[in-house]
Amino acid sequence: MTTETTDAAGPGRGGWMSQQRKQDAVLRLLRGEDEDLETVSRALGVTAATLSGWRAALPAAVRQA
Repeated sequence: MTTETTDAAGPGRGGWMSQQRKQDAVLRLLRGEDEDLETVSRALGVTAATLSGWRAALPAAVRQA
């Protein structure tokens, strides 16, 4: 399993996450990388619902790119 550290001001801690970091997080889910939704959301400091929303929005964002 891979892990990612977040800064003190990172997501879920009053910070802001760029569109690229959101896409990277969703790609982690899509690749499987031995991580599930809960694991990735915890590693990033965001809720599972937030991460699910990013995953749902990704196809639209990719079409616009």
